[in-house]
Amino acid sequence: MSALRTIRDPFFFYFSCLMLIIAVGGFGLNAIVNPQSIPPNSTYLVAHGTCMTLWYLLVVVQAGLIRVKNIALHKRLGKSSVVLAIGILVSGILVTINRYTRSEDAAIVMASIVMMGSFIMLYAFALYHYQRPVIHKRLILYASLAMLVPSLGRLTRAMGINEFLSLLFLILLALAPLVYDKKTLKKVQGITFIGIVTIIVGLGIIVGVGLSESWANFLASIMLP
Repeated sequence: MSALRTIRDPFFFYFSCLMLIIAVGGFGLNAIVNPQSIPPNSTYLVAHGTCMTLWYLLVVVQAGLIRVKNIALHKRLGKSSVVLAIGILVSGILVTINRYTRSEDAAIVMASIVMMGSFIMLYAFALYHYQRPVIHKRLILYASLAMLVPSLGRLTRAMGINEFLSLLFLILLALAPLVYDKKTLKKVQGITFIGIVTIIVGLGIIVGVGLSESWANFLASIMLP
């Protein structure tokens, strides 16, 4: 594949658009169909939702800038992603604590730990490899995918289907870059395998540990009354 075709290849741009649609549409559609499920409004909930929306918007913009070869603006905007990542992490922790206080849902806490842990790890590696576009853009893609579980869950809930199917949908999304690599590069990038494994292992921990009684008991024992 030529360098020009690599830059203008639409896969990462359209995939970023899809993630934005899922992130915004999942919560939006669920709010319309199941308004009773909307949690009480709070400053950190609004902050978290704003940070997440801005993140997926930024990913779309950044992928678009690469397509039009505006590398200078791409790099300048990339610096703002650090602020968003910190905002996502801090607000996400506060939202999780509030959610557990209200519902004592231990699975939510485990899901948050896994999602935010995967997000920060993949994002940090993406920053480290910012001068290696093949690695960098795949790490950003998988970091963004790691945070889509809540949106996919609300999307399936709004559609009236089993919420566990959201995990299958996430796995299918995680496998899409593998198909892309094989089709365009004739080989699968090692970083793509790492991204897929991170997503699948994370889901395994959420289901296998997060839903267990032992995790619920442990969490209850360490939480302040």
